[in-house]
Amino acid sequence: IVCLRGLRLPHMIVMESDLSGPTVGMNVEAAARAMTAGLLAQGHRRLALISGHREHADRRKRQGIQSALAKSGLRLSDLPDHETDYRPEAGLAAACAILDARPRPTAVICFDDNLALQMISAAQHRGIRVPQQLSVTGFNDATFSALVTPAISTVRLPVADAGAAASAAILDAAATGALPRDIMLSHEILWRRSTGPALVENCAVQSKRRVRPKRRKP
Repeated sequence: IVCLRGLRLPHMIVMESDLSGPTVGMNVEAAARAMTAGLLAQGHRRLALISGHREHADRRKRQGIQSALAKSGLRLSDLPDHETDYRPEAGLAAACAILDARPRPTAVICFDDNLALQMISAAQHRGIRVPQQLSVTGFNDATFSALVTPAISTVRLPVADAGAAASAAILDAAATGALPRDIMLSHEILWRRSTGPALVENCAVQSKRRVRPKRRKP
């Protein structure tokens, strides 16, 4: 990026990151906030994260999750956060740790669909029903996310549109000499069958007492 600036070559960064420069963003923070708010609206209060790392878009995801939690009086620091760096073996270890936790979380927010698939697979191998006993969300709307059982609730990002917008902005900057400006595109939340209402546990069922009629005095 420093070299591009030195040569005065127009450039665009696709997806929010910690890098500075004109960016085509997809509002990952708002997407993570909306996904978390949706789980909270379904009654989930024990949540866990299977994350990637703490930089770039992942940092924005955490900010969105934190914002949604704060509105319900919850704190991000209280949530188990299993960082995987998107490695499959770390994702499996994270899924097993969540399933072993007591009390077990009722919903897991995964930072991409591969991690979500690992979480669902690990739960199914242990006989834990998704979403009846555990809700799972992903991110990025991978091709398989709508094909597996249950289909994964996820975030669809306009990646192709972002590439087209970045290309158009660079061509325009090359023609006019003006610096490219930031562009913000919209995302889509896809609620599928991997999420559902939180399971209500240990409900106290009050039995109705039979009221005996009073005996009349003779």
